[in-house]
This record gives sequence, structure tokens and C-alpha cells, in this order.
Amino acid sequence: MLDPEWVAQPPKPVDGAAAQAAIQRQGQLTKPAGSLGRLEQIAVQFAAWQGRGIPRLDDVGIRVFAADHGVTAHGVSAYPAS
Repeated sequence: MLDPEWVAQPPKPVDGAAAQAAIQRQGQLTKPAGSLGRLEQIAVQFAAWQGRGIPRLDDVGIRVFAADHGVTAHGVSAYPAS
């Protein structure tokens, strides 16, 4: 579980060496360069954020937020507010 105080902490600087290591690793994988499209760029970004050449996703969570914001009252939504 994440410490709830993480919100108040400043972000860590991006690690350029980890990004370069991730880019080099991409070139060593058994796949055509660029074949995974945007996913390869995301992996390099995760590596730079985490400060490691091989990024890890140990604890993945997805949150979905939805709201009406009153748009259905104006008839611009294809779906009812309910």
C-alpha cells in the first residue's frame, strides 16, 4: 500500500542514464525496432521515472472517474445522466 503522504513529496528528477539504458535495451530485444509503437516510449519514460534501466510495474491500479457535469440537461449527451 502506498504511503498517503506521497502527494506532499516533490517529484524525483528524471534519470537520463536510466532512460538511455532503457533505449539501449530496446535495441537488444528480439523484435523489430519500433514494432511496439508508443509502448516502447512509455517503457523508456517509466525507466527514467523509476531510475532503472528495466522498468517494473509491481503494483498496478486503475481508477475510473465519471461525472455528469450537467451536460445531459443541455441535450448534448447521447446517454442519460443515470
